[in-house]
Amino acid sequence: MTDRLPSDKTTQLLPHVVQQILTSSQEDRFLADLLDALPVGVIVMDTAGRVVRYNLHEQRLAQRSAESVLGKLFFREVAPCTAVSSLLPAFEQYSKQGGELQVDLHFQFPFPHLKSPRDVRLRLRGFDSGNRRFAFLLVEDITEEMQARRLRELLAMLVAHDMKNPLTAIRLNVDMVLRELRKGPTADSVSERLGDARIAAERLDRMIRLFLDVYRLENAELPVSFAPVDPEQLVQELVRSQAPLAEAYGLELRSEGNAPSLSSDATLLLRIIENLLDNAMRHARTSIQLLLRGDDEVVEFEVIDDGQGVPDEAKELIFDKFASLSADLRGYNQGLGLTFCKLAVDRLGGTLSVLDASPRGALFRLRLPRHHPG
Repeated sequence: MTDRLPSDKTTQLLPHVVQQILTSSQEDRFLADLLDALPVGVIVMDTAGRVVRYNLHEQRLAQRSAESVLGKLFFREVAPCTAVSSLLPAFEQYSKQGGELQVDLHFQFPFPHLKSPRDVRLRLRGFDSGNRRFAFLLVEDITEEMQARRLRELLAMLVAHDMKNPLTAIRLNVDMVLRELRKGPTADSVSERLGDARIAAERLDRMIRLFLDVYRLENAELPVSFAPVDPEQLVQELVRSQAPLAEAYGLELRSEGNAPSLSSDATLLLRIIENLLDNAMRHARTSIQLLLRGDDEVVEFEVIDDGQGVPDEAKELIFDKFASLSADLRGYNQGLGLTFCKLAVDRLGGTLSVLDASPRGALFRLRLPRHHPG
């Protein structure tokens, strides 16, 4: 959207402005020009729900001409998705009984010409003109505003709950190196401390990249490229690259199974399973399994740890970016790793779920279609 959104104070006054315009005795052309000059969409309906006014801003927002909308039933023919909201019951009551009509709603509207829904703010108001009642709906595209709010929330969560630990580790290890240097340290002690600081710095770098990727995935800005992928080769690469880290944790990492090739984004798929393995390493007691299977339709990856497992009440929450704030998760989803996995799997057209492993632990199952329509 290129039009500047009105300020909150201006927005609060708009219902009154529209009512004054619509009840004005001025010439009809002047009325239309006034409505078209408003910086929000305006849809005016009679008590039957038929559209009698459809201003220029709304035509641009919805990519529909006034001629294609005027005279149609708004809740049935123009925007049937709004019929499931609180707008329709309030409108029907107002149409039958009169009185006050005032409904404010934040709504995700699926505009047909756009790939993803837009966040809109809807304000439904009623007014009398002569002996007739009308209603008007103000429509504001607040997608950028909502994206900025989500970004602030995500950044605040990341800084408050995730970045603190690696930053503290970096600071403490650097302080220890400085103290060692004053005492005449051995090369081994300095090397060990700097190595720990480097690990913490890499962890911080990974968190920042995850943060940016989660934001891009939530706003459909992360590019995805589908091409043939050999899942067995991908699993072998993962085991080879992750084995040293598993050894550092004192864990056994093993893989088994086979599957036919699939159409996917190899880089994104690799990162998804890397994050699942990283999550498993933080919770496993002795071992992690990476299992692979597939058929003509679906390829499955399973990452299994033998840790405490995920409580049943937390299984629906574990992929949410704010889930780590809940004590019920017992330390699961620290950071954005699982959130990234869920969003990325959605982009690849698959599903990601968490189950109980046998005899104990957690099982994360990733299912992807072999032939993605994208």
